[in-house]
Amino acid sequence: MCHPMVLVGIQAGAQIAGGIAQQKAGKQAAIQARREAIYQQQVAAAETENIRYASKRELGSLRAAFGKRGVTLDSASMIDVIAESAGNLDYPALVKEHEGIIARYRGEAQARAARSAGQNAFTRSLLGAASTVTQGITKYG
Repeated sequence: MCHPMVLVGIQAGAQIAGGIAQQKAGKQAAIQARREAIYQQQVAAAETENIRYASKRELGSLRAAFGKRGVTLDSASMIDVIAESAGNLDYPALVKEHEGIIARYRGEAQARAARSAGQNAFTRSLLGAASTVTQGITKYG
Protein backbone atom coordinates (compact mmCIF):
# COMPACT_ATOMS: atom_id res chain seq x y z
CA MET A 1 0.00 0.00 0.00
CA CYS A 2 1.32 3.43 -0.85
CA HIS A 3 1.85 6.27 1.53
CA PRO A 4 -1.19 8.60 1.88
CA MET A 5 0.91 11.59 0.80
CA VAL A 6 1.39 9.93 -2.59
CA LEU A 7 -2.37 9.91 -3.00
CA VAL A 8 -2.49 13.55 -1.92
CA GLY A 9 0.11 14.35 -4.58
CA ILE A 10 -1.87 12.49 -7.22
CA GLN A 11 -5.03 14.36 -6.25
CA ALA A 12 -3.22 17.71 -6.38
CA GLY A 13 -1.73 16.82 -9.76
CA ALA A 14 -5.16 15.88 -11.08
CA GLN A 15 -6.55 19.23 -9.93
CA ILE A 16 -3.77 21.08 -11.74
CA ALA A 17 -4.22 18.96 -14.88
CA GLY A 18 -7.94 19.77 -14.86
CA GLY A 19 -7.14 23.47 -14.55
CA ILE A 20 -4.68 23.29 -17.43
CA ALA A 21 -7.31 21.60 -19.59
CA GLN A 22 -9.86 24.30 -18.76
CA GLN A 23 -7.29 27.00 -19.47
CA LYS A 24 -6.57 25.49 -22.90
CA ALA A 25 -10.30 25.22 -23.59
CA GLY A 26 -10.70 28.89 -22.68
CA LYS A 27 -7.91 29.87 -25.05
CA GLN A 28 -9.47 27.86 -27.87
CA ALA A 29 -12.88 29.40 -27.20
CA ALA A 30 -11.26 32.84 -27.28
CA ILE A 31 -9.59 32.10 -30.61
CA GLN A 32 -12.89 30.86 -32.05
CA ALA A 33 -14.80 33.90 -30.75
CA ARG A 34 -12.23 36.25 -32.26
CA ARG A 35 -12.34 34.45 -35.63
CA GLU A 36 -16.13 34.55 -35.65
CA ALA A 37 -16.08 38.26 -34.82
CA ILE A 38 -13.69 38.99 -37.67
CA TYR A 39 -15.83 36.93 -40.03
CA GLN A 40 -19.02 38.73 -38.98
CA GLN A 41 -17.37 42.10 -39.53
CA GLN A 42 -16.14 41.01 -42.96
CA VAL A 43 -19.63 39.83 -43.91
CA ALA A 44 -21.07 43.16 -42.80
CA ALA A 45 -18.41 45.01 -44.80
CA ALA A 46 -19.26 43.02 -47.93
CA GLU A 47 -22.97 43.66 -47.43
CA THR A 48 -22.22 47.35 -46.90
CA GLU A 49 -20.40 47.47 -50.23
CA ASN A 50 -23.31 45.72 -51.95
CA ILE A 51 -25.75 48.23 -50.47
CA ARG A 52 -23.58 51.15 -51.58
CA TYR A 53 -23.21 49.69 -55.07
CA ALA A 54 -26.99 49.33 -55.36
CA SER A 55 -27.38 52.90 -54.08
CA LYS A 56 -25.02 54.21 -56.76
CA ARG A 57 -27.01 52.37 -59.41
CA GLU A 58 -30.23 53.83 -58.05
CA LEU A 59 -28.75 57.34 -58.07
CA GLY A 60 -27.65 56.79 -61.66
CA SER A 61 -31.19 55.76 -62.58
CA LEU A 62 -32.53 58.84 -60.81
CA ARG A 63 -30.16 61.10 -62.75
CA ALA A 64 -31.13 59.38 -65.99
CA ALA A 65 -34.83 59.82 -65.23
CA PHE A 66 -34.32 63.52 -64.55
CA GLY A 67 -32.24 63.83 -67.70
CA LYS A 68 -35.04 62.28 -69.78
CA ARG A 69 -37.37 64.94 -68.47
CA GLY A 70 -34.97 67.68 -69.46
CA VAL A 71 -33.81 68.59 -65.95
CA THR A 72 -30.15 69.53 -66.04
CA LEU A 73 -27.67 68.30 -63.49
CA ASP A 74 -26.60 71.83 -62.61
CA SER A 75 -30.02 73.00 -61.44
CA ALA A 76 -30.32 73.67 -57.71
CA SER A 77 -33.40 71.49 -57.27
CA MET A 78 -31.70 68.59 -59.04
CA ILE A 79 -28.63 68.88 -56.83
CA ASP A 80 -30.83 69.01 -53.71
CA VAL A 81 -32.80 65.94 -54.77
CA ILE A 82 -29.66 63.97 -55.62
CA ALA A 83 -27.94 64.98 -52.37
CA GLU A 84 -30.94 64.04 -50.24
CA SER A 85 -31.42 60.78 -52.12
CA ALA A 86 -27.75 59.91 -51.70
CA GLY A 87 -27.99 60.49 -47.97
CA ASN A 88 -31.14 58.40 -47.69
CA LEU A 89 -29.67 55.62 -49.80
CA ASP A 90 -26.47 55.48 -47.74
CA TYR A 91 -28.29 55.08 -44.43
CA PRO A 92 -28.77 51.28 -44.74
CA ALA A 93 -25.07 50.94 -45.57
CA LEU A 94 -24.14 52.89 -42.46
CA VAL A 95 -26.43 50.71 -40.35
CA LYS A 96 -24.87 47.53 -41.76
CA GLU A 97 -21.38 48.90 -41.20
CA HIS A 98 -22.30 49.70 -37.59
CA GLU A 99 -23.68 46.17 -37.12
CA GLY A 100 -20.33 44.79 -38.26
CA ILE A 101 -18.45 46.93 -35.78
CA ILE A 102 -20.77 45.85 -32.97
CA ALA A 103 -20.34 42.19 -33.94
CA ARG A 104 -16.57 42.62 -33.79
CA TYR A 105 -16.70 44.27 -30.35
CA ARG A 106 -19.10 41.60 -29.07
CA GLY A 107 -16.81 38.83 -30.33
CA GLU A 108 -13.76 40.45 -28.77
CA ALA A 109 -15.61 40.69 -25.45
CA GLN A 110 -16.56 37.01 -25.68
CA ALA A 111 -12.95 36.14 -26.44
CA ARG A 112 -11.73 38.06 -23.39
CA ALA A 113 -14.37 36.39 -21.21
CA ALA A 114 -13.45 32.90 -22.44
CA ARG A 115 -9.75 33.52 -21.92
CA SER A 116 -10.40 34.92 -18.46
CA ALA A 117 -12.61 31.96 -17.52
CA GLY A 118 -9.86 29.56 -18.54
CA GLN A 119 -7.25 31.47 -16.58
CA ASN A 120 -9.54 31.61 -13.54
CA ALA A 121 -10.10 27.85 -13.72
CA PHE A 122 -6.35 27.29 -13.82
CA THR A 123 -5.82 29.58 -10.83
CA ARG A 124 -8.58 27.78 -8.89
CA SER A 125 -6.92 24.46 -9.68
CA LEU A 126 -3.58 25.69 -8.32
CA LEU A 127 -5.23 26.97 -5.16
CA GLY A 128 -7.18 23.73 -4.80
CA ALA A 129 -4.01 21.69 -5.24
CA ALA A 130 -2.21 23.82 -2.65
CA SER A 131 -5.11 23.32 -0.26
CA THR A 132 -5.07 19.57 -0.86
CA VAL A 133 -1.34 19.37 -0.18
CA THR A 134 -1.67 21.52 2.94
CA GLN A 135 -4.48 19.33 4.25
CA GLY A 136 -2.45 16.22 3.46
CA ILE A 137 0.57 17.54 5.33
CA THR A 138 -1.62 18.48 8.28
CA LYS A 139 -3.34 15.11 8.31
CA TYR A 140 -0.47 12.75 7.41
CA GLY A 141 2.50 14.84 8.49
